[in-house]
Amino acid sequence: MTDQNNSAAEQKEKWVDLLQTMDFFKTFDRGDLRELFSFGQVRRFRAKEYIIKGDVLDSSFYFLLHGRADVILKPKTGGDAQKIAVLQDGECFGEVAIWLGGSRSASVMATTDCSVYELNKDELERMAIPLQCKMVKRIAYSMAAKIHENNQQLVRFM
Repeated sequence: MTDQNNSAAEQKEKWVDLLQTMDFFKTFDRGDLRELFSFGQVRRFRAKEYIIKGDVLDSSFYFLLHGRADVILKPKTGGDAQKIAVLQDGECFGEVAIWLGGSRSASVMATTDCSVYELNKDELERMAIPLQCKMVKRIAYSMAAKIHENNQQLVRFM
């Protein structure tokens, strides 16, 4: 194995170590996490760089491995864009696009240098069924938790 392959394998193991500490992947074993990295890709973004741009067609789901990012919404009726959420290590975003595709409803901008794991719908569907089922279950759980949190915020405004 070349030094470059050794370095890539070591980096993969570091990502696996990191994922094991995150709530999203609590039901995954090391083998699952290693397999996960044979799909998708780790991407790096500098502070102030867009990870997702609103109104752009995309079918990817993202998992913030390291860094912070803002979710920014520009009203369709015009006006200034507003920060509606802050994402931190271990949080996922873009779940709706993996199921529905279409244009993004918001932008996500790195506020620090970030590393994200990106997985698109085709890659998810190529996974072995047991791993695919774990991913689908965790994505659904994440979406349900976000819906619940949004509902709680709406209730406070009523």
